[in-house]
Amino acid sequence: MKTIWKWTKLSALLLVFTILFTGAALAQGPEEESAQASGKQAVWVKLLAETLDMSVDELRDELKAGKTVEELAAEQGLTMSDIAKVLYDDAIERLDAAVAEGKLTQEKAEQIETRLAERRDACVNDGNCKLPQRRTQLKQQAERYLLQSLRLTAKSVDMNIFELLREFEAGNSLAEIALQQGESLEVIANALYNAGVEKVERGLSDGKLTQDQADKILARLTDRRDACANEGQCLPLPKPADKK
Repeated sequence: MKTIWKWTKLSALLLVFTILFTGAALAQGPEEESAQASGKQAVWVKLLAETLDMSVDELRDELKAGKTVEELAAEQGLTMSDIAKVLYDDAIERLDAAVAEGKLTQEKAEQIETRLAERRDACVNDGNCKLPQRRTQLKQQAERYLLQSLRLTAKSVDMNIFELLREFEAGNSLAEIALQQGESLEVIANALYNAGVEKVERGLSDGKLTQDQADKILARLTDRRDACANEGQCLPLPKPADKK
């Protein structure tokens, strides 16, 4: 149990930086964001090991053997403040690079930098290494996206959202529902696509998205529109149950 806690504390410290930094990747979907977060955590584990003058495997072995990061740092004449500063400085360098490459706006970078500093200080000074509620936020965003998509889809086939959900519950596919209503999947696909494009354009005009981010999102919207029109994959819903 003690070893598990030490691993958890280390993971929390690293993930504080990982999640805050990757939270800026607005041009990515949940799967891409999760993959990038895992990748950056691996980078920072390597950075931590280098700071402690050991390999990643040696770091893991020491932690599994029961040593804490604080103890390992002390052996090198370092403190947790030193460790947090190394991770913080690395994150700032990555933020600056993202801004320079047009992948992140300056305003967004400054917001993330402020949160990184707050989390660093809270973790080191107060022992508060709890993760930000990023997963909860992602879940809420996904729920809002699904609700908005359902409303648009229902409107496209001249139904309300409750009528549409009842059709899904009865086992009807979206293609079947559209046909019953005298519409096509293409109409639904275009409605969802146009709504997405409008949102991207607002993000650009408000300075919340860079052109590079907008281009990536638009490319995904196009793929989703085609998948909706051609294959009926319009909503992130389970496949309808087989009709009895």
